[in-house]
Amino acid sequence: LSGAVPSQFGLMASAVTFNVAGNSLQYHIPTELGSIESLTSGGSTDCFEDGPCVGFLRYNLLAGEVPTQLGALTLFGGGFLLANNDLTSTLPTELGNLSEMTHAFGVDNNFFSLAIPTELGNLAKLTYFFSLNSNSISSPIPTQLGQLVR
Repeated sequence: LSGAVPSQFGLMASAVTFNVAGNSLQYHIPTELGSIESLTSGGSTDCFEDGPCVGFLRYNLLAGEVPTQLGALTLFGGGFLLANNDLTSTLPTELGNLSEMTHAFGVDNNFFSLAIPTELGNLAKLTYFFSLNSNSISSPIPTQLGQLVR
């Protein structure tokens, strides 16, 4: 797949899995993806032992900011992966609403440069990994991330 992520993907009201990882999708992440209220999984790219397979939007050419609307994916339980893109600015505080996520949060290998939201400490159910590596973040690590103890 190449080109823009179609905003019409947000109309998939009953979808439970969404994975377009490993393509050549570019431009921005449509805000409409936050409307897929039934979304519980990031699809199947990498599988964890005794856990789901995750992919979501990683390994593409997406640029710009992460839409705050993705914080509305409150049923999202698997892995939220935006790694290996060209995303910039900061992570929205609303991503702290993904508190039911149990496996992975990865936004590594992007160009995030502003402060890490303290709200990401709400992702306390993560069991596999929380990754912000290979960005340009120069702010202190929030103490709230100490809640990620699994």
